[in-house]
Amino acid sequence: MKEEQLLKQKFGSQRPFKVPEGYFDSLEKSLMQNVVEPAVPNKRPAIKAFMRPLKWAACFAAVLLVSGTIYFNSLEKESYQNHADNISENMSSSVYADYILDEISDYAMLDNDDIYSYVENE
Repeated sequence: MKEEQLLKQKFGSQRPFKVPEGYFDSLEKSLMQNVVEPAVPNKRPAIKAFMRPLKWAACFAAVLLVSGTIYFNSLEKESYQNHADNISENMSSSVYADYILDEISDYAMLDNDDIYSYVENE
């Protein structure tokens, strides 16, 4: 309260700023002129309604394709593992060692003479 009284004594009760005459009368018109109305896009709902079932069908087909691929790849891996287990169970240790040695030599593209020379040099 004291500050308010001091301000009134020092500056008086006059307002330092004034609104121009008729400012609020033309304010609405000037604001409405500056506002841009958004353009209404042309809608074609018939195409979207037609495409909706196709989108669902494509999604369903993609899910089936991915699921089938994962399932059948897992079956192949299991069959390879089972095949390797069956080979190792049915072969004796010396036959299995020969089999593994043949597989390694085929992979490395070495013949028996090369393998024997490597073994002798070590």
